[in-house]
Amino acid sequence: MNDLERTTSSGFRCTASKAWLIGAALQLSAITCAMAQAFTVTPSSIVMPASGSAINVTLVPSGGVAPYQYLLSAGRLPAGVSLSGAGVLSGTLAENSPNFTITVSDDRGDEVDVLSIVIALTAQPAPMVVGSATNAVLSAAGGSGPYQFALAPGASLPAGLSLNTNGSLSGTPTTSGTFTVPVVITDSTSASTTVNATFTINAAPVALSIATPPALNVGSPASVILMASGGTAPYQFVLTSGSLPAGLTLNLDGSLTGSPSVSGTTVVTITVTDNTGVSTPNPVTFVVHAVSAEAAPTPVPWNAPWALLSSSALILLGWSGMKRRRRKAVSSH
Repeated sequence: MNDLERTTSSGFRCTASKAWLIGAALQLSAITCAMAQAFTVTPSSIVMPASGSAINVTLVPSGGVAPYQYLLSAGRLPAGVSLSGAGVLSGTLAENSPNFTITVSDDRGDEVDVLSIVIALTAQPAPMVVGSATNAVLSAAGGSGPYQFALAPGASLPAGLSLNTNGSLSGTPTTSGTFTVPVVITDSTSASTTVNATFTINAAPVALSIATPPALNVGSPASVILMASGGTAPYQFVLTSGSLPAGLTLNLDGSLTGSPSVSGTTVVTITVTDNTGVSTPNPVTFVVHAVSAEAAPTPVPWNAPWALLSSSALILLGWSGMKRRRRKAVSSH
C-alpha cells in the first residue's frame, strides 16, 4: 500500500512510510509528524504596469506538493497578456490592466490566491500656465496608500517644475506645450509601477492694450492701430461683441479704417489671437468727439444807430476817394 500523508487539525503533517491492511485493521510501520509548512506563492501579488508596457512574472509555489495548477479564477487578463500552464504571466499590455485573481493549487488541493495590483493615477495633473506658480498634485489609486512619487530614470519635467515625493508639483513653468513624463509610483507595501503623466502647460493669456487711445473726430480718418502684448506675435484682432462707432472698420492686423460719423463713447469686445492659437477677449473703449462748428457772423440791423453811422462813414470815404482821383486826372492834363 502507498505511503499515507495527512494533516491534523492542529497543523501537523504526518506521514506513514509503510502501511498495509491486515484483515480490517490498518497497520503502520512508521509514522513521522512535523509542523506542516504553509503553502505560499511568490510573488503574493502582481503589480501590473501601464498600457504599452511588457510584463514577465513567474509564480513560484513553496510548501505545497507538486504538480501545481494555475487558474484565472476572477476577472480577466489585459489584452496582450497570457498565463501559461507553468505559472508564467507574460506579454505586452494593449490596455490598462483590469483587476484579476490567479488561483494556484497543489496536488493536495491546497490553494493560494494571487491578486493583481493596478496602481494608477486617479487623474492627470491640472493644466498649468506659463509664468504662474503651479499647485497641481498627482494622486494614485490601487495598491495600499500612502504613495510615493518619483521621476523614472532619465525622465525630466517641463522647465521650471519639480516633483515632490508626496505627488505635489512646485515651481513656475516657463514653456508651453504638452509633455508626457514617466513617473514611478510606490505604495506602502513597496509595490511600484511606472505610469505616464501628461502635463499640459498653456501659454500666458494674451493681453490686449491700447496705449492712450487717440482722439477720434467725426469726419476725420481714423489712424488707430491696436497693439497686443503677451503670447507670441503676430496677432489677429476680431470684433466679438458690440459694434464699432459708425463709419469704422477693424482689420485683422488691428488697424482701424474709415471715418467716424457719430460722436460718443463706445465699448466693444475685441478678441486677440496669437500665433499659437491662444485667444483672449478684451474690452476696448472708443471715444469720438464732435467737430466744433465755427461761429457764424451775427447779422447787423441796418437801422441801428451805429450801423447807420458806419454806413455814412463808408459813403464819405468813398466820396473822398472819388474826389482825389478826379483832381489827379485834371492835373495830368
